[in-house]
Amino acid sequence: MEAWPIEEAYVVRPLGSVALAVGLPFLVEAALSRLAGDPETLARARTPVRATLLSLAFVLGGTALGPSLSEASGGVASHAMAFLCAALLVLADARAVAAPDARAAGVGFVAAALACGASLALGFEHSIAVGAAVMAITGAVAYRPPAPTSDATHAFGWFLGGAAALMLVAAFAAPIPLTEILPEDVPYHGDATWRLRVDPWDPVAMLATGWAAREREELTRATACARESVRMGGARGPALELEAEVLAARGECEAARSMFDRALRARARESFEDDSILTPLVLGGYQLPPTLITACGGLEELPSVGDLRPP
Repeated sequence: MEAWPIEEAYVVRPLGSVALAVGLPFLVEAALSRLAGDPETLARARTPVRATLLSLAFVLGGTALGPSLSEASGGVASHAMAFLCAALLVLADARAVAAPDARAAGVGFVAAALACGASLALGFEHSIAVGAAVMAITGAVAYRPPAPTSDATHAFGWFLGGAAALMLVAAFAAPIPLTEILPEDVPYHGDATWRLRVDPWDPVAMLATGWAAREREELTRATACARESVRMGGARGPALELEAEVLAARGECEAARSMFDRALRARARESFEDDSILTPLVLGGYQLPPTLITACGGLEELPSVGDLRPP
């Protein structure tokens, strides 16, 4: 689909994740070697950084490389690629620095697999994060520094490694909250190119791109974005509201009214199916398609909210 950054989703992100997993150990080692004053300080600085890199490689595989195979994160393909990416980093790190404690690394990988499997079996949505946490612990054990050969303290080494690890985590995590789009902001957000670069399978970002395409009069693309957002797992109601807007823009007022009727019913269905509602049920928050109001003479033919029933 034209609206979907397919080259980035299937080429740039997968190849970039592999390149990072292989190249980061060499880059980080070169930087730490210049900052650390002596070998023992460097050895202590390496431990938190190498553990963090192992965890980040697992996340990269699960969120960038794996979803390219299944067009969604968190599935079996994502977890398989997460372990592959972590294994590539271990091999690259062994060339850049030194091999880890093989027994600790093996036990850690098995523990991460068991933790991810249990998370999937229990329906936990953030199983990749669980695996990454286990990988971080694995790295801390497998990459532990050798015993010091002198009585001098090496607090600076631990501080340097901890600071570098925090910087790596911040660099990887910052784009996620900075590009996030709230569902209520979708019609007014504009093109969501940067968010789709961070997460090509974000249905909210895809829907925002559809509304931006509608503003540019790219009606076919707007409809494609709306349907793609549903295929990605997004809610049907907001997507149908965009389709109603597109139909109204084409002058198909009857079809637009019917589509908006479907959008209201879809929102009602989602509200009635939400078992977590602890407050009185209120059906609202829907987006009135502007062109349906301005070009099609209002919403007189739509059913009232009180007439809506779950299917």
